[in-house]
Amino acid sequence: MNYCRLATYGFTTLIGAFILINSANAAITDKSTGESFPDTETVKFNEKNHRLEATGISTRKKFFVKVYSVAHYMEDPQKGEGNAAFDAILNSDKPKQLFLKWVRSVSGKKVQDGYKESFDKVANREQRRDLQVDIDKYMSFFSRGVSEGDTHQLSWLPDGTIEVVINGNQVGIISNRDFAKTLWSIWFGPKSVVNRNDLISRIR
Repeated sequence: MNYCRLATYGFTTLIGAFILINSANAAITDKSTGESFPDTETVKFNEKNHRLEATGISTRKKFFVKVYSVAHYMEDPQKGEGNAAFDAILNSDKPKQLFLKWVRSVSGKKVQDGYKESFDKVANREQRRDLQVDIDKYMSFFSRGVSEGDTHQLSWLPDGTIEVVINGNQVGIISNRDFAKTLWSIWFGPKSVVNRNDLISRIR
């Protein structure tokens, strides 16, 4: 019996197990949908990579139907509770990202109608009037609708720019800090479309 070979095989197996364990620990899962996300994301701004940490994960439902899972990431997120945590996220210039994984197909009109309804809830009439051009531009990114398995990554960069990436491809950017804060309020404002407490579950 070649004990050297067995020892090498055993060592390799242990290394493989270690790698698998680390990979498993590097993911967070939405228990409602089974969708998994990395526990960190990286965004590039001014030629510098920024490491973002997951703050939490939640599920978007419409009439009890699961629509998408969403994870939120932020650079160096600070511990906080309740409104203080939400305000810190909404008012921070640190890079942030919302990562959506769709678990059902939705037509372009329904996606746009959903966003319109959300903007109507989180912004008053005057705010919507000032932001209408950017709201219309943002909603145009989703005119083709979504298919089950699609991914949307919305990055809020330090200069107030929103970058929208669909299935790994950038589809547009909007440079308006007020719009960025209004967009994030859809998930972090008092009229959130998800359980916003879940989105800060890892930093409470």
